[in-house]
Amino acid sequence: MNYCLEEELRGAVVLIFANKQDLPGAVDAAAVTEALELHKIKNRQWAIFKTSATKGEGLFEGLDWQGHLYMTAYSANVLFDSVHFLDIVLATYD
Repeated sequence: MNYCLEEELRGAVVLIFANKQDLPGAVDAAAVTEALELHKIKNRQWAIFKTSATKGEGLFEGLDWQGHLYMTAYSANVLFDSVHFLDIVLATYD
């Protein structure tokens, strides 16, 4: 997650979709959190959502979380062009 240290991403919110959760052997959210060392991210908000894109599971929850952050920023009169969102989509490929 070295890119989280980039100056232009300072304050970015990290939304991670851990996809393919419907498949046997899928890496769970805790393992993804550990592998990406998310516990070390102290200067920004982050969340990880287990998803299955083919079943539509977890996608809306992640987008709702992101939307809530947008609304919170709007309510606090934070300009949207100063709010950065960094979306990371994790997928496995055969």
